[in-house]
Amino acid sequence: MHPPEDLVAPTLPLFERFWQAARGRICMMTIAPELEGALEVIAEAARRGVCVSLGHSDADFATAERGIAPERGTLRTHSMLCVRWVTIR
Repeated sequence: MHPPEDLVAPTLPLFERFWQAARGRICMMTIAPELEGALEVIAEAARRGVCVSLGHSDADFATAERGIAPERGTLRTHSMLCVRWVTIR
């Protein structure tokens, strides 16, 4: 798990700042779907053609599933790395 103090809440205004700074050239991003605001950011990023990867996550199955709904997240990064309920580590 990442220390909570190192996490930045995903918001549409923050995504827009990154989008503008990159001049619309964000091709891929990784986001934890359980963070407040993440599903809205995932949907907007996917709408703009960004390949969204779900990762660095402690999401339960239902939350992860909402993040990969049609036109949302399409990849995964470090799957199961931060999931507390998995005991294979």
